[in-house]
Amino acid sequence: MGVSAGVPAGHELLLRLARRVPDELLWRLRDWLAAGDTTALGAVLPRTLLRHRIGLTGHERTLLAEVVGPDAPSRRLVDAVLPGTPPAPPTFTAGEPDLAAWSALSVVRDEASALLLAVRDDGARVLLVRDAQRPHLLAAAVARLLRVHGDRVPRVEALTGDAPTGVPRGRVHRGGVVVEPRAGPHRLTRDREGGPMSDPTYRLLRELAGRVDDDLLATGRELVAVGEEGHALELLVAELVAGRAVLPHAVRSELVTEAAARRVQPDADACLPPAADVAAGPHRFDGDGPPGAAEAVAAALAGVPVPESGWTLAWRTTPAGAAPGPLPAAGAAGPHRTARRTRGPDLPGAGGAGPGGLVVSVEVGDDSPDPDYHRTAREVARPLPAAAPLPAAPLSTAPPTAAPLSAAPPLPAAASSAPSHDTPSHDAPVVP
Repeated sequence: MGVSAGVPAGHELLLRLARRVPDELLWRLRDWLAAGDTTALGAVLPRTLLRHRIGLTGHERTLLAEVVGPDAPSRRLVDAVLPGTPPAPPTFTAGEPDLAAWSALSVVRDEASALLLAVRDDGARVLLVRDAQRPHLLAAAVARLLRVHGDRVPRVEALTGDAPTGVPRGRVHRGGVVVEPRAGPHRLTRDREGGPMSDPTYRLLRELAGRVDDDLLATGRELVAVGEEGHALELLVAELVAGRAVLPHAVRSELVTEAAARRVQPDADACLPPAADVAAGPHRFDGDGPPGAAEAVAAALAGVPVPESGWTLAWRTTPAGAAPGPLPAAGAAGPHRTARRTRGPDLPGAGGAGPGGLVVSVEVGDDSPDPDYHRTAREVARPLPAAAPLPAAPLSTAPPTAAPLSAAPPLPAAASSAPSHDTPSHDAPVVP
C-alpha cells in the first residue's frame, strides 16, 4: 500500500488541531497516519470533530477534504463539521530533560535541525521537532519511543515550517522537560447501574486483548460500559486497519459483522488484510511483579465486589499492539460488569507507569470460553493478597536542573529526582 496523497494534508491538519482534539486520541491519529494511508484517519477524524463540536477554519476544512478523499463514505461529514476559529494559544515554559528526552534526541538527530522541549500551561510535556524531513513518520516514531519509556499519552509535534496555534514556538523553549504533575485519586470505572453489556462487542474486546495496546483496549471497554459500542468499534477498526493487523478467521468475521451492524467506518471487511489463524503474540506472562505492587492492586480493587474465585494477578512480559506501553504489564480478571481499568498511587520501588503510578489492565470474564491470551495469563496468575492501606510516596525536594539538548551528555544530577526511565514501568492484568 503506497503513501496516500492526503498524508501531508493530514499531518498539517493534526498539527493545527493540537490542544483541540484530546491528546489521548491525537497521538493515535498520528500513528495511523504514519502507516502511509489515510483510510483510518479519514474515517475517525470527521466524527471526532463532530462528536467534540470542534470547528474548523476554511483552510482546515480544505485539508480535511484532502484527507477524507472525494469517494470516501465519510466525505459527506466534511461539510457537516462546524465552522470555527483557532482558540488562543497556550503558554509554554522550559523544563528538565530525562532519559526519554535524550533517547528522542538520538532518534531525531539526523532527521531534523532541533528538538525543543516544553511544558504546556496545563502541565503536559510537549516535544517539538523542527525542520523535520519526514514529519509524519518522525512524530509517530518519537511517540512510540516515549510510550515505551512510560509516557502513555505522548505529545510530539514535528514541523517543517512555522508552528501553528497550540504548538510551542521559539527558542525560549529550548531548555528541557519535566514530568507531568501527579494525578489526583483515581476511581474504578463501573458499568451502568444494572445495565447489561453488549455481549458480542464485549466478547470481541476480549478476543482483541494482546492484539491492540492496553490503553486502546481500556478505552474501548470504558466506551462499551456507557453504551458507546459504536465509538469503541470505530477506534478499534481504525487501529487494526492502520496497523494492517492479520486476525484469525473467527475474530475477523465477528469484527466485520459487529462493525457492519453499526455502520462503522472504515469498512472493516474491505480494509483489513485477509484472515489467517495466527496466535496473538504469542504472549508470555509471569506471576511475580515488583515488590509491593500486588498489595497496591489489591487496595485499588478494595471497593469492587470480589468474585467467588477471588482476584488474581499476572504480569505480561511481551508487547501488545502497534504502539505498546512499558513492560512488564499487569493484568487482573473478574466478574462481568466490574472495573475496566485503574491506576494506583506511586509506590516506592514500584516503577510507576506515567504520572498516575502503577497501571493495571482489568480483564473481566463472561460466559464464553477464555481466549488463549487469558488462559495463558491464568496459568501463572497469583491470588491477590488482602487489601492493606497504601504507603505514602515520598516527595523529592531536589531542585530541577535544565540542560540543553544539543548533544547527549550524561543526564543531569537532578534527573534522579524524577521518575526513572532506566527500568520499564509496570503494568499488570488481574484474573479471578
